[in-house]
Amino acid sequence: MIRRRCPGVTLVVLSSALTVLGCAATGKATTPTPAVEPTAAPVGPPPPPSPASSPASLPSSAREPERAPPPRPVCHAFATPGVVARSAIRRAVEAGFARWLSGVHVEARREKRRFRGWAVVSLYPGDPCYADVDIRPGDVVTRVNGLGIERPEQAVDIFNSLQRAPNLTVDLLRAGRPVTVRFPIAGD
Repeated sequence: MIRRRCPGVTLVVLSSALTVLGCAATGKATTPTPAVEPTAAPVGPPPPPSPASSPASLPSSAREPERAPPPRPVCHAFATPGVVARSAIRRAVEAGFARWLSGVHVEARREKRRFRGWAVVSLYPGDPCYADVDIRPGDVVTRVNGLGIERPEQAVDIFNSLQRAPNLTVDLLRAGRPVTVRFPIAGD
């Protein structure tokens, strides 16, 4: 590697084939100056810090301040615990069923070639609004608000009807046993 000097500019040539570089400020070719070749990256784990340079041994003014953990995400979809805010339902419906489905992973479950329901693989992982919802991976959703959800148009109709529904009721099978998860919908 060769460095070429030009007033206010340092050009670095990484190949000997690129030795004819000029200085735009003077219009003249520049004289190569030897540069220190970069060393290879170290192999293996870095050495342990010496006791003299460990953060505990530094004066408090030289230590990096400890950072507080980031705030935990907050869910604003509930009017009160367990009661879904109608405004959250409205926003979801306005965004569309396809948008809501983007956070849901389900698989069709059939028994004896007959549709049984949708097996939940994941439901908005990491979203604080779904953290306390009692629908788990492995649950098989069979009905929503009393209606079947076998065909896509059924699911879309149910989703759109939530704007006026008093509750969101999900019937499912958990380990073969029927379970009902119910959320009242309240607010404007």
